Amino acid sequence: MIHALRSRRPLSCLVAAVLATAGDAAVGGPLSAQIDTSALPTLELEEAWTLGGPNAPEHESFTGMPLVAVNRHGTVFAVDQALGVARRFDETGAYLGSVGRLGEGPGEFGYILSVGFTGDSLWMRNASPPYVEFFDPGGEPLGRYTVENPVIARGGMPAGPTAMLQGGARYSVGVVPIQNAGMGRVEVPLVLTRGDGTVDTLAQLTDPVGFYLPSGAGIGTVVKDRPSPLHAPAVDGSGVWIASWSDERPGRVELRKVDAAAGRELRFSLDFEPLPLSRAVRDSIVGAAADSVRSLARRVGSLEVPDDLRTAAAEVLGLGAYLPPIRHMVPGADGSLWLERVTAPNRSEWIVVDGGGKTVGRVELPIGHTLGAAALESVWTKRRDEFGVAYISRRGTRRGEGE
Repeated sequence: MIHALRSRRPLSCLVAAVLATAGDAAVGGPLSAQIDTSALPTLELEEAWTLGGPNAPEHESFTGMPLVAVNRHGTVFAVDQALGVARRFDETGAYLGSVGRLGEGPGEFGYILSVGFTGDSLWMRNASPPYVEFFDPGGEPLGRYTVENPVIARGGMPAGPTAMLQGGARYSVGVVPIQNAGMGRVEVPLVLTRGDGTVDTLAQLTDPVGFYLPSGAGIGTVVKDRPSPLHAPAVDGSGVWIASWSDERPGRVELRKVDAAAGRELRFSLDFEPLPLSRAVRDSIVGAAADSVRSLARRVGSLEVPDDLRTAAAEVLGLGAYLPPIRHMVPGADGSLWLERVTAPNRSEWIVVDGGGKTVGRVELPIGHTLGAAALESVWTKRRDEFGVAYISRRGTRRGEGE
C-alpha cells in the first residue's frame, strides 16, 4: 500500500551547515551553505510490513505501546516495557527471538525504561533499581552497569543514565532530589561522562519539562511542545545530539553532535520561518494545563490550587510569541537526523538531514502514527487502533512523483 503525502507549499527554510571541533577550527567542507528546503523532495512512504493487531501471534502482541529501536544492520527491537522483553525482527519483519525477561538476575528486568546500542551491542535500562544490561547481537547477556547509591528524584524514581555510549561513556540528566520536590521548575545539567572519567556539561535543561505550579506537595503537568534544548543519543552510541533555539532567534535551530570519546563536535543550524503563537492556541494551552491541575488536585485531595489558576498557569508556562521551531528529534540508524516541524494545528512534517548536515527531504507520517525509528530509506512507525491495540509498521521512503 502506498501512502502519498498531501501536496502543499512547505514553509520556507534556510540551512547553514558548519563542521567544527569543540574549538573554532573548521574540520572540512565549506564554512556555510544555504539551501531552500522548499526545493526539497517530498518523501512518500510505502508500507512493507506491520506487526501487531488482535489476531497477531504472541511474539507480535504488545501489552502497551512498545519502544522501538533499529540498529545499523536493520534489526528491529520492539520492547515490551512491562514484560521486560525485547522482541527481535529482521528487515523483512521475520521474528528472530527475544532478549530479556522479568526478574532480577542477569539479563532480567522489572520494567524497561529505555533501550539503545553501543556499536553492535544492545543495552536496556531497568527502572528501579537503576541498572543497564548489555547484550551481544545474538541476544546473549554481556554484563551489567549498576548505579551505586542513586539519587531518588522528585516523582520517586531513582536516577540512572539517560543512555549508554561507546567506549564506556554515558550521558544523563541531572535530577532534583525528592526532598526538594516543591522547588518548582529549575535548571539541571545534561552531563556527558566519558570512559576515562572526564565529565562535561553539555547543556542546561528545565526540570520538570513543561508546566509546574509549586504547592505543598507540588502540582504539575506536561505541555505538548518541549522547550529547548532537545537531546538524544546517536543510534550507534557514538555521541549525543543536542538541538537548541531561543526567543531572540525563534526560527533558528542550532544542532550539535558531541562525540562520546574525543569531544569533537559536528555543528550546523537550520533557519525556519517562525510560526507565531496565536491567541487561540495560547488560550488552549493554558486552559489545558489549568484543567490538568484541577483534575490532579481532585484526585489527590490535599493539594492547594491558586484562586486564579489560569493566570498562574500562564505565568509559569512562560509561553513566547512563537511556537517551538521543532517538536521532536529522532536520530537515524544510518547517522541521519529527523526533526519534527509543526506546520499547522494538529499537523506536522519531518525534515530529514543526512549525516553531514545536509537536508535531503521532508516526510509527513500517516494520521495517527508516531515515529519510532528511522533511516534515510525506511521509517518505523507506531500507532494504536480504536481499541488501543498497538502496531509497528515499516515503510520504505521514495521521492514523490514529479519531484
